[in-house]
Amino acid sequence: MKAYGSSELEKCVKKLGFTFDSISSSHHAKYIPPTGRDPLPGIRPFFTFQLGRKTYDPNSANRYITQLKHLGFTKEEIEKYL
Repeated sequence: MKAYGSSELEKCVKKLGFTFDSISSSHHAKYIPPTGRDPLPGIRPFFTFQLGRKTYDPNSANRYITQLKHLGFTKEEIEKYL
């Protein structure tokens, strides 16, 4: 898995079909997943990530990938756009 930052992650979620919702005061962007994707039970129906990062640390990067997988995307789909 290559290193990536907030701009690459934002482009990825847009290409995956997410819709922008809002930015919080703590600089986290909130995106709504496309319809037709089935999130796992108990998973929040949105995706948030911290903006303004040139590169995420490995733990954060893996956590974002896991969150996207829980929203119904495969690792291959995600890596295709990162």
